[in-house]
Amino acid sequence: MLPDAHGPPPRRYALLALALVLPSLGLAGIAGWALRADRRAAEADLRIRSERMAWNILAAVTNAWTAGRDGRGEVHELKLESDGTLAWPRTGVWPPVPVEVIRGMSEPVRTVWRRAEAALAMGNGNTALEELRVVEVEGQGDEGPPGGTPASTERGRPTVPEASVPIHLDLLRAQALAAVGESAAAVEAARRVLVTSTTEARMESGLSVREVALELLVGLIEADGGFFPDAWRDNGALAVRDVVDVPSTPVSEEALTRLRVWLGERSRIGSMPGEFEKVEAPLRQRDWARRSFEAIQAKRTGLRGLRADGTGGLEETAVLAWELDRHLWIGVRSQDPAGIAGSGLGSGGETREPAHPYRARRWVDVVEGVRTALRADDPHGHFGFSVDLQGRDFSVHHQEPSDVTARALTAATASGPGNLLLKVAVALVDRDSAFAGQRRRERVLGGIVLAGVGISVLAAGLTWRVLVRQHRLGVQKSNFVASVSHELRAPLASVRVLADNLEQDRVSDAGRKQATLKLIGRECRRLGMLVDNVLDLSRIERGRKRIEPEPTDVLALVQETVRWAGVGAEERGVRVRLELGRAPEGWVATLDGAAVQQVLTNLLDNAVKHAPHGSGVTVGLEVDSMAIRLTVADAGPGIPGSEREKVFDPFHRLGSELRREQPGVGIGLAIVKHLVEAHGGRVWVETVEPTGARFVVRLPNRPEGLPG
Repeated sequence: MLPDAHGPPPRRYALLALALVLPSLGLAGIAGWALRADRRAAEADLRIRSERMAWNILAAVTNAWTAGRDGRGEVHELKLESDGTLAWPRTGVWPPVPVEVIRGMSEPVRTVWRRAEAALAMGNGNTALEELRVVEVEGQGDEGPPGGTPASTERGRPTVPEASVPIHLDLLRAQALAAVGESAAAVEAARRVLVTSTTEARMESGLSVREVALELLVGLIEADGGFFPDAWRDNGALAVRDVVDVPSTPVSEEALTRLRVWLGERSRIGSMPGEFEKVEAPLRQRDWARRSFEAIQAKRTGLRGLRADGTGGLEETAVLAWELDRHLWIGVRSQDPAGIAGSGLGSGGETREPAHPYRARRWVDVVEGVRTALRADDPHGHFGFSVDLQGRDFSVHHQEPSDVTARALTAATASGPGNLLLKVAVALVDRDSAFAGQRRRERVLGGIVLAGVGISVLAAGLTWRVLVRQHRLGVQKSNFVASVSHELRAPLASVRVLADNLEQDRVSDAGRKQATLKLIGRECRRLGMLVDNVLDLSRIERGRKRIEPEPTDVLALVQETVRWAGVGAEERGVRVRLELGRAPEGWVATLDGAAVQQVLTNLLDNAVKHAPHGSGVTVGLEVDSMAIRLTVADAGPGIPGSEREKVFDPFHRLGSELRREQPGVGIGLAIVKHLVEAHGGRVWVETVEPTGARFVVRLPNRPEGLPG
C-alpha cells in the first residue's frame, strides 16, 4: 500500500513547529507581566510623589504664617489690644480738645515762650530764635538733651535749666528755623521733637506736639527735598519708627500720605531709591494695618466672632479674615504677645501692655507659595492641587485645575496655625506626559517582543511548510520509486515474454512475428521515454538540463510527433488529430526541437492516458509574429481548479495512489514546465466543456537568433 502524499503530516512536525513558538510566547508573557509590573510601579511612584507633594504643600501653607516675612519680603502684623482696639498705629484724639499748656511752665520759661511765640506770629523768626537761645542746652542731640546743664547768663538775662524746658519750646524753635529759611536745621529740629516728645504732649489747639512736628517736617521735605533727615538715610526703618508711631488722626494721616507720595515721586525719577525703600516700607506697613482694621470694623464680619466679653477682655480668637484691596487676608494669632513695633515701649518711652499680634498673609500669596512648593517637586507640571482652609466660621478653597478634588491621587489633612483645618489634594492632570517615558518603554519592549514572536511564528510557519513539503516530497519520491518500478516491470515483462516466444520459435507465422517485433519496439520506446524523463528530471533538479536552440521547422516537428503518438493511441482506442491554425508551411523558428518534441510527447502521452476509449485528442498549432501556441486537448475527466497549478509539480498525480487507474510516475508535466520556461515561454491548463482538459504551451516566436 502506497502512502498518500496529500494526507495529514505527522504530528511530530506540528510539535516541532510549536516548540519554536513556545519560547517566544513565554518571553512575550514574561515581557507583558514585566510591563504591567512596570506600570504598577510607575503608578505607585506617582502616588508616593503625590503624597510627598501633599505634605510639602501643607508645610508651605503652614510656613506662610510662621515665617518672619512673606514671599514679597514684607512683614504684615495686625496688633490688637485686649479690648479689640488697634494697638498700632494707635488712634489719636479726634476731634482735638483745646488744653492750657502754659500752666505747666515755670515763669522764666513762660516768659520766653510768650515772647518767641509773639515774634514768630509777627513773622520775626530771628527774634524768636534770639528769645529761645536762653533755653538752648549744650550737647543736645538726636535723643534729646541729657539734662542737668548748669545755669548761665546771656545778654543779661538768666538762662532756664533744661529740665524745666517743655517740648513745646523745641517745636517753636523748629518753626522759627523754618521761618528764617534754615531748612536743614529745621528738619533736624522737627525730627528731634518727634523723637523726644511723648504721645500725651499736646498743643493749646488740642493737637499733639508730634502731629504738629510731623506736619512741619513733611512740609520742609516737600519744599526742599535736599534736606532729607540724615538719620533716615542711614538707619531707615529704625530711625523712622517715631514717625510711624504717631497716633492716627486726620492730620497725621494726611501728612504721612504726602510723605509717601513725595517718596514715590523721587523713586520714579531715580532719586534716592534706597532711602525711599527704607523709609517707605514702615509707612506702608502702618497704612496697611490702619486700613485692615478699618475693613474689619466696617463689616464686623471680618473679626469672625471677635468681641468684648462681659469683663471687657478679648474673647479668644485665633484666626481673623478680612478683605482689603479686593484681596482676602487671613491673620493667624501669634503665640507670643508683643508690644507695639515689636517692643514693650512706645514712642517717647511709655510702657505699653503687650498687644495681640496677628500675622497676616494674602490668600493669593499663600496660593503662590503652594505653586512654588509644587513646582519644586513637579517642574514639568504633571500634577494639580487643591487647598482648603477652614476656620471656626469661615472657609476658603482653591484648586488648579477645577477638577483636582474629584480625581485626587492623595488627600492630606492637618491642623495649621491658629487651629486652622488644612485640607490638601494632589491629582495627576497630565497623565499622557507623566507616563510618556513608561509608554516609550512599553512601545520599545513591546515592539521587540512582538518582533520576536513574529519571527518565531514565521520561522515556525516556514519550518512547518518545509517539513510538510519534505514529507510530501518524500512520500512522492517513495511513490515515484514504486511507480517507476511498476512502470518498468510491465514493459520489461512484455518484452521478455515476446522475446522468449521469438527465441523458442513459438511464433511461426510471419505476420505474427512482425506484430511481435512491433510490440517489442513499442515497449522499448515506452521504456526509453520513461528513462529519458527520469534522467531529464534528475538533470533539472541538479541544474544540468540545458536547451540547445537551433533552426527548427515547427510544423514538421509537430506533424511527426503527432504521427508517432497516434500509433500508440490507436492501440488504446484513442484518435489523435492535428488542427492547424495560422501555421505557415516551412516556418523555421530558433528553438530546441528535441525539447519541444519531448514537451509535445509528454502532453500527448498524458492526454491519451486520460482520454476515454473511443474519444479523441486534439493537437492545435498557431503561429504568429509574436508566439507559437501549441494546445493538447482531451475529453477525459478534467482537472479540478485547485489542482491546476499542482499538476506541474514533480511526482504529483491526481487521486489516491490506491485507486489510480492510469499508469505514470508524475514527472512528465514537471519536465514540460521546465522545458517551456527554459525557452522563455509559459504553460497552463484550461477546462474543456463539457469534460476534459486543454494544456496550452506558448513559446516566443524568434525566427532569428536565440531566445532571450
